Amino acid sequence: MNPLIAVATADGATNAVPWFITSNGPIREARFVKSNGVADGSVHALFVITGRADAGRCDISQPDFLAAGDAMTAQGGNSNIVFRIPTPLFGAGLIEAIPDATILANVNANATAKARAGVRGHANAVQGGNVNLSANDGTITRFGWKAQNKSLLMFAGEAYNVEMGVSNQLFPQERDETPNCQGGSATPNDTSNFSASPATAVLSDIEAFANFTRLLAPLAPAPATASTQNGEAQFKNVGCSLCHTPTLMTGTAIASGSATVPSVALSNRPANLYSDLLVHHMGTGLADGITQGSAGPDEFRTAPLWGVGQRVYFLHDGRTSDIVQAIEDHASPGSEANQVIQSFNALSDAPQWGGAKLVRPRAPLSDAIRQARAHVVHQQVGVEVCRPVRESRARYGSRAARDGGAGHQSRGVTERAADILELHLPVLRRGGRGCGGEWGEQAGEIGERLDVG
Repeated sequence: MNPLIAVATADGATNAVPWFITSNGPIREARFVKSNGVADGSVHALFVITGRADAGRCDISQPDFLAAGDAMTAQGGNSNIVFRIPTPLFGAGLIEAIPDATILANVNANATAKARAGVRGHANAVQGGNVNLSANDGTITRFGWKAQNKSLLMFAGEAYNVEMGVSNQLFPQERDETPNCQGGSATPNDTSNFSASPATAVLSDIEAFANFTRLLAPLAPAPATASTQNGEAQFKNVGCSLCHTPTLMTGTAIASGSATVPSVALSNRPANLYSDLLVHHMGTGLADGITQGSAGPDEFRTAPLWGVGQRVYFLHDGRTSDIVQAIEDHASPGSEANQVIQSFNALSDAPQWGGAKLVRPRAPLSDAIRQARAHVVHQQVGVEVCRPVRESRARYGSRAARDGGAGHQSRGVTERAADILELHLPVLRRGGRGCGGEWGEQAGEIGERLDVG
């Protein structure tokens, strides 16, 4: 059951459930292409707290998302509204640890094959795609559907503010400053706590959550079979790997609590992410009309494919659960993938499905874990859905201790993630309209499953 259904009317709230949120569909956020005739592109709240028992005299209106379209695909409705689903965070610390130089070197790798396949990026960009650059220091940004965020800390800070209504030291102002709707809370809601004990509690929630996500291990693939090996060959033969680069190496990363000693779990490791972390033109069929940084209206980051076998919904807006359809949707006027998809369609059905099996090798997770995974970026703004973490810490920590480290390439990542969870989750908002406790609980469920995997 999609948890957003209950959020709409929780504790007396009077929201209507938007047409693109269904009981068996994905968590979605909504972005408006324009507001009042001016370019917008930002996330708009799905729900407001008006009517809730704890909302006092707050009286703000829920955005209008009509006209409705197809509820499952989110297509065909109000053309001014576009959608995003959460991006998985497994292995995110390895992605953060990849040097810019490695990404840029990969741009020039297989240049002839990329040119032959039409993988070009912007006309004024380097061969093989266009990196999205930070406007602050010019380095390569890499998180989010358009690679719009530089770091996991920035990614967490934005998610707290935009997805959960928790202002913080990166985003200190409330997105809606209506006086009667602040719940008496000072801003920012989440800050460092210098008088806290133990010392680890000094961290703000966004810092603790960034540390936790940084040390989540990527899902391990199932043992290879003849079918998946054939799929891997076809994946490369048709050109998918020209953008979905199988492996990039990390550099030396300080990320495990020491200010001087590099993280063994994250440093000089192969990140088998199946992405070049570049943004590419994907054509009119996938274009959402939103520009973020230097990623234009039809450009998206090459989505990492590790763990894709555990996903239920595909593409940036969750429009399909059919992985072959998701592949086909890469082709449309203006897409850099058109020639690759033509090669894919030229295969017989059996090799096509072999390619799909390469990226979908594992059995689906239980519904509960699917919901936990989909919940990592929670799509409610300014609504209290506090659910304390009760057993996550003990369950996750004991699992890590019991399983030990033998033979698990990312065990160090997982054990350190358990430490972070133990130290600082649940991620609770300090008073006011909402809290991140549910986020912490879902992280515990994810951590437990990760450690098993």
